[in-house]
Amino acid sequence: GFQFRSRPECSEIIQKLVKTRPFRFSRAALETLAIIAYRQP
Repeated sequence: GFQFRSRPECSEIIQKLVKTRPFRFSRAALETLAIIAYRQP
């Protein structure tokens, strides 16, 4: 699996976004995020 993590100072804004509009990542977006996570320093 994977976890979507963000900075604590962004939590209030993110909570508002999640409550108003649930979303799913597309397959292409998940693949892109996986590549970025794999290649990070």
